[in-house]
Amino acid sequence: MKAVSLNTLTASASLFPQVAKNDLAQGDWVVLRTMKSVYTLKVLDGGLYEATGGWFDKKGLAPVRIRVLGATWGGSAIMPTVLAACGLRVEFQNRLITSPVQRIVVIRWWVGN
Repeated sequence: MKAVSLNTLTASASLFPQVAKNDLAQGDWVVLRTMKSVYTLKVLDGGLYEATGGWFDKKGLAPVRIRVLGATWGGSAIMPTVLAACGLRVEFQNRLITSPVQRIVVIRWWVGN
């Protein structure tokens, strides 16, 4: 297997359907279907998310308030501004790394007047 440079990885990142952290507002929900699980993340303030599903449910920890470090290819390269990207894994603050994301659904919180 040929090694890929970090520049090549980051250049290809825009090819993956993704959601950036700064595109989300407090109260929004993000549903992630990975190869093995489904995770639901509610956007809180201060860079925190309320996570349920997947590993958190299996360990009896859900709901849990946690940070998302970013999207990763599974090694040491991580995109810290991206919450999730299809084909990549999500890395949480507790070092949990999901299986590759297959689908992302964003549900916007809207407050009408």
